[in-house]
Formats: sequence, structure tokens, C-alpha cells
Amino acid sequence: DAPHGPLRTMEALWNFTRPHTLIGSACCIPALHLFAAPAGAVIPWGPLTASIAFALVPSLFINVYIVGLNQVLDITADKIN
Repeated sequence: DAPHGPLRTMEALWNFTRPHTLIGSACCIPALHLFAAPAGAVIPWGPLTASIAFALVPSLFINVYIVGLNQVLDITADKIN
């Protein structure tokens, strides 16, 4: 196993992103889409899926950015905690 191979890079990225925050976003965005549908309405799955994807993809990237920025800028606070 190479110390800097692709699996090692993916593992580092996964740990850096704090996966629990990604999982929360990945669950909440589809749920909010479904909550917004009127009760008893026929759900158009094609447009709904596209809408979820258009919201989910950028939100996960923003989440990674925010978590990364927090880890880089809060080094002092993390040492105290």
C-alpha cells in the first residue's frame, strides 16, 4: 500500500469533511423536498429528482468548504477543546 495512493487521499478527504455533516445534508434536502409537496399530491418523480440533485450537489460542496474552512481557521480553539 503506497503511503500517498488514491485510497489514502480519499480517506484523508473523507476524514477532513466530517462525514456526519454530509450525511445530515444528504438526508435533509430530499426530506424537505417531500415535505414541500402538498398532501395527497401526485409527485412528479423526474422533476423532483432533478430538483433534489440541483440542490444536493452544491450543498454538499459548500458543506465540505465550510467544514474545511472551520478546521483550518479554528486550530487554536480545537487545541483548547
